[in-house]
Amino acid sequence: MGREGAVPFDDFCDFAVRGLMAAVGDEWQGGRLRVGDEHMVCQAMTGALIRLRHAWRGSQTSQSASTAGDRHGVRKATPPVAVVGTIEGNQHQIGALCVRLLLEQAGWRVFYPGADVPAEDFGVIQMSREASLVCISLPPAGTIGDVSRTLDILTQFYDRARPYSVLFGGASYLGLEGQIPDGPFESVAFLRDCRTLSEALERGLGRNGETA
Repeated sequence: MGREGAVPFDDFCDFAVRGLMAAVGDEWQGGRLRVGDEHMVCQAMTGALIRLRHAWRGSQTSQSASTAGDRHGVRKATPPVAVVGTIEGNQHQIGALCVRLLLEQAGWRVFYPGADVPAEDFGVIQMSREASLVCISLPPAGTIGDVSRTLDILTQFYDRARPYSVLFGGASYLGLEGQIPDGPFESVAFLRDCRTLSEALERGLGRNGETA
């Protein structure tokens, strides 16, 4: 369904992927699903998203090849750059994968270090790739303290000549309003769903100083 485009990808992530994983979590918490079963569902979903990405990229490559003659001599615009992954201690990367695919569909170049990434590595990758957006997935039980500590570390690596925005996701109950002190970042926001991210990208998030 997601590959055929019958449903927008952000809706597919928000309702199909998140809905399934929420149901799996409820079954596990209720003792009706074993850890191994939960892991197998996660691996199956991860594999489905990776196959979907490969299908999209194959389609984009074919389209580029078929239209290469029309664009001969025309310089392509440099795509915006993002870093996407899960913070140290978080092995659950399905949400981060959804964000990666969504950004790539929107024309971004995405560096994806994967799961369990130290906060300082996000800062180093952002600087070396001059990313304008850093998306970090927190553990399901993440707290505002985790957010503050992560921002403190990122601030140590921040280069005002390479400004960027930060998006957090994962702990859906969190909200950042009024709880994060002013910092050097272009903006700091909490991503509650992929539709919100799509709308922010349309408004120019990560481009020319636009914020979420």
